[in-house]
Amino acid sequence: MLRTHPLVPAIIKTLFEKLPEFLFESMNSDGINMPRLIISQLKWLDRVVDGKDLTTKIMQLISIAPVHLQHDFITSLPEILGDSQHADVGKELSDLLTENTSLTVPILDVLSSLRLDLQLLSKVRQLVMSKLSSVKLKDLPVIIKFILHSITAMDALEVISELRERLDVQHCILPPWFLASQSKMKNKGQTRSSGNQENSDEDCVFLVFDIIKSAVRYEKTISDAWIKAIEHIAPESEHKTFDLVMLLIIYSTNTQAKKYIERVLRNKIRSGCFHKDLLQSTFYVHYLEVIGALVTHICSGNEAEVDIALDVLLELVVVNLSVMRLNAVFVKGILDYLDKMSPRQIRKLFYLLSTLAFSQQLEGSSHIQDDMHLVIRKQLSSTIFKYKLIGIVGAITMAGIMALDRSRFSSLIQGKADLSNEQYTQVTSLLQLVHSCSKQSPQASVLYYDELANMIQIVKLAPKVLEWVGQTIFNDFQDAFVVDLCAVPKGNYPFPVKALYGLEEYSSQDGIAINLLPLLFSQDFAEDEGRRISQESDHKLVSPLCLAPYFRLLRLCVEKQHNGNLEEIDGLLDCPILLTDLEPGERLESMSDKERSFICSLICLTLNWFREVVNAFCRQMSPEMKGKVLTRLKHIVELQGILEKYLAVTPDCSPPLAAFDLETSAVTPHASTVFSAKIKKQGITGRRNRKAGGNKTSSHDMTSKEDGSECDPTPSNRGQLEKEFKGKEEKTVSLQNHHLLFRELDMEVFCILRCGLLTKFILDTEMHTEATEVVQLQPPELLFLLEDLSHKVENMLTPSVARRVPFLKCLPAENHSVVDGPGMQAQEYRLMSSCYQRLLQIFHGLFAWSGFFEAENQNLLYSALEVLFHRLKPRERDQSLEELLSQSFHYLQNFHHSIPSFQSALYLIRLLMVILEKSRTPTQNKEKIASLARHFLCRMWPSGEKEKSSILNDQLHALLSIYLEHTDSVLKAIEEIAGVGVPELMNSSKDASSSTFPTLTGHTFVIFFRVMMAELVKTVKGLQAGTAADSQQVHEEKLLYWNMAVRDFSILINLIKVFDSRPVLHVCLKYGRLFVEVFLKQCMPLLDFSFRKHRIHQDMKLTKHVPFLKKTLELLVCRVKAMLILNNCREAFWLGNLKNRDLQDGEEDEASDREKEQDSDESDDDDYTD
Repeated sequence: MLRTHPLVPAIIKTLFEKLPEFLFESMNSDGINMPRLIISQLKWLDRVVDGKDLTTKIMQLISIAPVHLQHDFITSLPEILGDSQHADVGKELSDLLTENTSLTVPILDVLSSLRLDLQLLSKVRQLVMSKLSSVKLKDLPVIIKFILHSITAMDALEVISELRERLDVQHCILPPWFLASQSKMKNKGQTRSSGNQENSDEDCVFLVFDIIKSAVRYEKTISDAWIKAIEHIAPESEHKTFDLVMLLIIYSTNTQAKKYIERVLRNKIRSGCFHKDLLQSTFYVHYLEVIGALVTHICSGNEAEVDIALDVLLELVVVNLSVMRLNAVFVKGILDYLDKMSPRQIRKLFYLLSTLAFSQQLEGSSHIQDDMHLVIRKQLSSTIFKYKLIGIVGAITMAGIMALDRSRFSSLIQGKADLSNEQYTQVTSLLQLVHSCSKQSPQASVLYYDELANMIQIVKLAPKVLEWVGQTIFNDFQDAFVVDLCAVPKGNYPFPVKALYGLEEYSSQDGIAINLLPLLFSQDFAEDEGRRISQESDHKLVSPLCLAPYFRLLRLCVEKQHNGNLEEIDGLLDCPILLTDLEPGERLESMSDKERSFICSLICLTLNWFREVVNAFCRQMSPEMKGKVLTRLKHIVELQGILEKYLAVTPDCSPPLAAFDLETSAVTPHASTVFSAKIKKQGITGRRNRKAGGNKTSSHDMTSKEDGSECDPTPSNRGQLEKEFKGKEEKTVSLQNHHLLFRELDMEVFCILRCGLLTKFILDTEMHTEATEVVQLQPPELLFLLEDLSHKVENMLTPSVARRVPFLKCLPAENHSVVDGPGMQAQEYRLMSSCYQRLLQIFHGLFAWSGFFEAENQNLLYSALEVLFHRLKPRERDQSLEELLSQSFHYLQNFHHSIPSFQSALYLIRLLMVILEKSRTPTQNKEKIASLARHFLCRMWPSGEKEKSSILNDQLHALLSIYLEHTDSVLKAIEEIAGVGVPELMNSSKDASSSTFPTLTGHTFVIFFRVMMAELVKTVKGLQAGTAADSQQVHEEKLLYWNMAVRDFSILINLIKVFDSRPVLHVCLKYGRLFVEVFLKQCMPLLDFSFRKHRIHQDMKLTKHVPFLKKTLELLVCRVKAMLILNNCREAFWLGNLKNRDLQDGEEDEASDREKEQDSDESDDDDYTD
C-alpha cells in the first residue's frame, strides 16, 4: 500500500496515530517489534509526498519514544528524509542533543550524514566539545569522527587546538592491562566482567586512533592543522603524551609532512618541551615493541638509523638493565650484521652485549657470551683488515666489561667485588689472543694499542688486570723502541743517523734515544732491497707505526697505577730521537722521490711521537717539565713547516696514517657508568735516563677531532689520501687536508694556555745552575693550539649542517687577507690576527652549543658566563643568568675596536648573536647587533692586493644579511645603501669604493644587490594583507610601508642601468618576480579594500563633476596633439583605446556606459537651466 502514491499520506497518518500504542509494549512472541517494523518500511518509499509533514511526525514520535527506540528512529532518518528536510531535522536533532546527552552517538552519526549549514555544524561541534572530557570511552569514536568531519579549512587550526586541549587520551595510550592494574588497586571489588570491559575499551581505543589516522591521511587540512597546533603550544604550557603520539601517527601516514614534523620534534626537544618524563609516560610499558623496532633499525644498514637506535638501546641498558636482560635474545641477533657497521657502531654494540652478558651471572646469559666469543675469534682469524678490525674492537670492548673494577660499579654489576682467578684468566687470555692475531700487521697492531689504551683510560679496571697489562707493555716497549746512545744500531743507511731533539746534554753517552730511523729504514728500504739490518737474535722487530700508540698505552698504564705520577717514564720527555738532518736546504731538489718519501714518513712519525709526549706530560706541575713541554710544542710547529716543504715537491708521497679507526664520534651512553670508547690520542711510554742531543724543529696539526676520533683504514681511505697528496704540486702545501697523518691532542693539553713565564735552569756538568732562560708560549705555538681547539669545538659541538655555513671556514690557509699596516711586522701581524680569529671562533662554537638549552647543562652555561662577567666585575658574585648574559654581551662588544680582520669581525657578530639568543629579552640588544654590523660594513679593511678585495663574498653576504635582519627599519637601511652608498661608488674611480660603505666596491656590488633584494622580499612577505576588521589607521600604516617598499624596489631596479652584468640581471629577475608576486597577493587586496571603502562613501555631488573633468582631459589631449603637429613632432604622439573599467578592475559594459553618459549629460543640462 505504501507503493500506491495517492494512499501514502493517509496511510502514514494512520500509522503514526497508531504507533504510540506499541511504543511501550514488549516484543511479540514471534520476535517482531512493531515500531521498528513500521519505521523500517518507510525507508523503502520511492517518493515522499509531504516530506515536511513526515519529518514533523517522526520528530514528535522520537520525543515520546523510549530510549532504545529513539536510537533506532534517529539512525533511520537519513534513509527516509529527502535533502530538503536536512536543515530542519539537523536543527531539531541539535536541540534534542542539548536535552538528552544519552542520544549523543546516534545524533552525531546522523548529523555526519546530513547536508547541513556550516554554522549549525559549528554550533553542534562546540556543544560536543564542551562535554568531551566527560563522555564514555565507547562513545568517543563517533564523537571524534563527527568533530573531524565538521572541520573546514577556515577553522581547522582552532578546532584541532581545542580538541587537543580537551581530549585526555592518556588512558588510550596505556594498554588495558595496565589500566586494569591501576583500577584494581583503587577498587578491589571488581566483577568478573572486567575482562570483557577491558576488551571493549581496547576496541574503542583502536577505533579512535583508526578514525584519527584516516582523517590525517586523507585530509591534508587536518594533518597540517594538527602539526601547527602542537608547534604553536607555548614552551611554558604543558605538553601531553597525545601530542607526541599524534606527531608519530602523522609522520607514519603522511610522507609529505615528514620534514615538517622532524623540524617540530627537534625544536620541541631543544626547548625542553618534549622531555624525558613525557617520553617515558608515552612508551612506559612498550619495551618489547620498542626493542624490536630498534633492532630493525639497526639491521637496516642506514647509518643515521643505526646510530640513533644503538644510542637508545645503550640508554635503556643504563636506565633499566633488568628489563633489557629479559629481551637480550633480540639484541643478540644484530651480530649477524656487523659487516655493515662502522667501528664506532661496533663498539657500541659490543658494549651493549657485554653489559648484558657479563654484568650479572644469571641463567641464560652464557649463550650470549658464547656467541660473542665465536664472532670475535672468527673475525680475528681473518686476513682482511676490515674483519680483523671488528674482532679487535669487539674483543677489547668485551674485555673492558669483563675486567671492570666491581667495587666501583657495584650498583651496575651485582656480583663479587674482586675479579676471580677464572675471570682474570679469561681477560688475559682474550687480550693475548688479540695481540697474537694483530702483531703480523702494523695497522692492526696500532688499532689494538689504541683500543686497549681507550679502555684503560675510560674504564677503571681490576688492579691485577691493570698490573698485568702495564708490566707487559713496559718491557715490550723498551725492547722495541729504546736504545742506549752508546749502542746506536749500525747499518747501511741512506742518511747519516744522528741523535736529535734532546732537551739535555751530557758529556758521556749514558743516555737513551728513541730508535726511529733504523726501524723505519728496516721497514721501507731494507724490505724493498732484500736486505736486513743485523739484529740480535732475541730482538723483535716492531713497526715504527706502533711507536706513538704504544707509548700512549704505556703512559696510561703508568698514570693509572701511580695516580697520575709519570716519574717512572719522565726520561722519555727529553730523550733524543735517532734521526737525520731534516732541514732540506739545497739538497731537496736533488733527492730522489723515494728518499723524499722516506723523510716525509720520518717527520710524520717524529711529529706523532712529540704529540703523544705532549699529551703525556702536559699536566705535570713542575716548572721544569712545563718548560720542556713548551719546547716540544715548538718542535712540533717547526717540523710542520719542514714537512710542508717536502710534501710540496713530493706529490706521490704517502706517509703512514696515524690511526686506523677514522671515526669522529664516540660512545657516550651515560656519563657515570658507561665504558664509552672515545679516543683521546694520548701517549703512554717511557723510561728514566738522561740523554744528549740537539735542539731543533717541530710540527703542527691543523685538523682535530674531540676526544673521540677513530680511524677506519679501508683501502678507499688510503687511496683518497694518496690522491690528496698527488694533487698538491704547488710550492706550498697546507696540512689542513692531511690531518689523518697526525695523532690527536688531548683536551688536557690546552691547560698549557694558562702557562705564564717559565724559568728554565741550565745546569753544568756538576748539576749546578749555569744560566737561566725564560720560556713562554710564543705566537706560532699559540696559533697551533688554538687551531686544534677550534677544530675540536667545531667537530663536537657544532651540528653537521651548520659546519657547511661559509663563515665557519673563513680562515684562509695562507692568510692572504691580512697584511701589515704602517710600521707593523707582517708575519707577526698575521699570526696574532689568526690567533684573534681562532679565539672568537672557539667562543662562538662553545656558546652556540645547543646542549645549553637542556636543563642539566644550565650550570655549565652559568659557569662559562661567569668567567666573562668577572672580567668586568671581579668582586660581584651570585648574579642572575640575565645579568650574566647582559654583562657578557657588553664585555665582548668592547672588542670591536681591536678587530684585526673582516673574518674576525664576522665571528664577533656571530658570537654576540648566540649570547643574545639565550636571553629572555633579546630585543633590547638587537639594535646593538645592527649598529655593530653597520660599523664593520663602514670600516676600511686592509687588503692584500689592490685588484683583489680582502672580503670573501660569503662573509660579506653573511654580515650584510645580519645588519638588515637586525636593524629597526630594513627599508630605510636599504634606501641608505642604494641611495647613498651606490651613487658614491658610481662617482668614484674604477677600483675605488663607496666612502660611506668602504666594503661596497665594484667587485662586491652584486653581493650588496643580492642581499638587499632578498631582504626586501623577505620584509614585505612578513606584512600581512589588510582585512575589513582593520582600522583606518592600520590601513594607512600598511599603505605607507608598501609605498616605501615600492620606492626601494624602484631604486634597486634602476641600478641595473649602470650595473648590467649577468649576475646582477639574474638577481633582478629572480627577486623581482618574487616581489611582484608578493605585491599582487598582499598589497592588491589592501588597495582594493581602500578603493572599495571610498566608493561606498562616495559623494553624489562630486560625482556630477566627473563628466566635466573628462571633457577637460580630452581637450588637453587635443591641444597637446595640435601643438606637436604644429612643431613637426607628430611621431611623439600616440593615442590608444582603453577599456572602461570600474574600481574593482572589472570591465564595464559599453552600452551601459553610453546610457550613464547620456544621463549625466541630461543632469548637466538641468544644472545649467537652474
